[in-house]
Amino acid sequence: MNRFVAAIVAGILALSPVAVSAQDYGRYSDAAAQTELSRIADVQTAVMAPMRDGVGLATNVYRPKNATAPLPTIFVRTPYNELANNARTTRTALTWVSRGYAFVIENERGRYFSGGDYQILGYPQTDGYDALTWIAAQPWSNGKVGTLGCSSSAEWQLALAAQNHPAHAAMVPRPPAQASARSVVSRNRATGTPAGCRATCSSSGFTAWTIRCARRFQPISTRRPARGCSSITTWTPRSPR
Repeated sequence: MNRFVAAIVAGILALSPVAVSAQDYGRYSDAAAQTELSRIADVQTAVMAPMRDGVGLATNVYRPKNATAPLPTIFVRTPYNELANNARTTRTALTWVSRGYAFVIENERGRYFSGGDYQILGYPQTDGYDALTWIAAQPWSNGKVGTLGCSSSAEWQLALAAQNHPAHAAMVPRPPAQASARSVVSRNRATGTPAGCRATCSSSGFTAWTIRCARRFQPISTRRPARGCSSITTWTPRSPR
């Protein structure tokens, strides 16, 4: 987990209930990270969060053990399998739980154990809104949620921003722009045709469709990226006019 991103989201929510020193979980082996997570977190897997049409989305919830106060939440939605042993997710959960946050990661509609049919357009808007409503209603939640992610886990945040959910306190969408650019110019060796163009065009179309959502949010920080990485822009809701 990028420490800058962690610091920005924590600063926006400004509600961390537990004072702890930061740990570099990237130095942990996969086994050590899993052991540490089991020690400090209560974990619920494959909780079926209900959407407005009755479809359930598979959701994993990580919370600090013995927490006595309602918790702010960091939320990620992903098309990838989160019921598998995912070392990156384990370290991300450790980063947030150790700071006193709940960490929630959810499979998108139609992916793995989530119900319904997968769509890149349409349902990400209402599913995102309903997921925030579900999180905010949990007895362990303080009603404030920060969203986080890159690629499609960033794009859906833009659609969500337009919904103006009262629990949506912060967002950190991180696009894999350079990776997309590289995929356009790479070529299939067998056919000589550009590889990855369809995915890139779909991603660009989705971004154009959702970019209007940024009008409700304003950037508070843009960090110069390290070599080979995309820029990180953090957004916070605009003040009412």
